[in-house]
Amino acid sequence: MDKKEYLKTIINEARVILATAERNRQFIANPLTGQHSLLISKYDYEKWMTKTNDFLNKYNYKNYQVTVKGQVPYSEIMLSKLAIVTALYESLDLDEDDICNLNLIPSKTIKLFRDKHYESAVFSAFKQIEIIIREKSGFKDLYGANLVKNAFGPTKGPLRDSKLLSSEQTAQMELFSGALCSIKNPESHRDTKYSRQETIELLNLANYLLRILQTK
Repeated sequence: MDKKEYLKTIINEARVILATAERNRQFIANPLTGQHSLLISKYDYEKWMTKTNDFLNKYNYKNYQVTVKGQVPYSEIMLSKLAIVTALYESLDLDEDDICNLNLIPSKTIKLFRDKHYESAVFSAFKQIEIIIREKSGFKDLYGANLVKNAFGPTKGPLRDSKLLSSEQTAQMELFSGALCSIKNPESHRDTKYSRQETIELLNLANYLLRILQTK
């Protein structure tokens, strides 16, 4: 089994765990917010996360970690991680000549990549995401995590996907927030350094997020 096939089995395993919990109506409520999340076992969660992180470490993928603040249900962490490794799966066949297939990335960003200005290319792509969120949500005076929280908030965010479970809406919000805060913002405040491969992976993630925004 090659690298991409193995990652596909990891993705499918997570989907089965989450789908089984939803089918069996296994939910847990946050006592403070009343928000419901899927209830999965610690065993299933730790087994899947260990397998996923072992894969990422083996192939030296450094930009695919999930940052957790406070007590978060296992299912929500898994959903965030699943979105990230799904984007990675879609990028595995990319090389420099295939970068043009990222058809939602602005042409100026592609030019920066071709000119080997990798850090500027990444910043440009994720800046475009923030611009589109601001335009589509109408929150023209908000930025970063605050913008995403208001735009995608599962209660009344104008860009939330009402067809998703509340936990999935929250995971999508956290995915966009994490992308802006951990990928775009550092370039705004300090020097960062990306290899060509890391840049391709990040641009693929940006293209995926831009595709989601196309549906809003």
